[in-house]
Amino acid sequence: MDPNGKVIEMSDKFAPLLKPLDKTSVSGYVTDLVMDYLLQGKLKPGDKLPTEHDFAERLGVGRNSIREAMKMLSSLGVIEIMRGEGTFIAREISDVAMNPLVMQLLFSKQTPRNLIELRIMLDSAIAELAVRKLQPGDLDALNGVNRKLFAEEQKRSPDESTMTELDMEFHRAIAAITRNELVMKLSDSIYKLFFASMQDSLHEPPSGAFRNHQLIIDAMATGDLERVRQAVYDSLHHWRRTQGAEGDGKTPEQPTSHGVASAPL
Repeated sequence: MDPNGKVIEMSDKFAPLLKPLDKTSVSGYVTDLVMDYLLQGKLKPGDKLPTEHDFAERLGVGRNSIREAMKMLSSLGVIEIMRGEGTFIAREISDVAMNPLVMQLLFSKQTPRNLIELRIMLDSAIAELAVRKLQPGDLDALNGVNRKLFAEEQKRSPDESTMTELDMEFHRAIAAITRNELVMKLSDSIYKLFFASMQDSLHEPPSGAFRNHQLIIDAMATGDLERVRQAVYDSLHHWRRTQGAEGDGKTPEQPTSHGVASAPL
């Protein structure tokens, strides 16, 4: 609102920059534009963004590119899409979304292979540390999250966003077991980056996540670190295959107690 209480449409604020593009990554440009406006204070929580049609028309691009940018910003918790009302800057924006490292990696358009290799390395290390710090009740908490995931999987039409959020919640719960604030913040940033960047690679709601998570829980319960590493690798490998996120077709490296080694897929 302006000082007189009049609602200012964001299309007015964006007008100077919404000009036809010849850029390769339109979605990256739009995402960068919104984030820049936030950092400069030109956009504030609750502000309404231009419609997909308005963005596309002014930039001279297809609406699919705009939709991709909106999905990415939504995954990061920067915007809220309200049916029938429009798209708004979120009332509360997470620290992760404003993390310069996350945004730099996001705009660099990482390949699925790079992202999955990062997840394998990170998830394995976090799970190992969690095993070393396990306390009574920790595995019960993981099982609680996984039961919610199972309930969603059993629905006739599982909701993709709910499945994704429960998937992230499970991995956040493992990170929480480490009781290391740095690990928790780093992992949360990477998970946000991963799911935001992989939006276009998701062909369907994640399937088999409950089973794969249960294998990780069971492995953690044994205290066998090699089994934990294998369970994490198998889980991400299964996700990669079911989603068709094959990248360059090469085999991601599998963490071992001596570093990393390629495992046949």
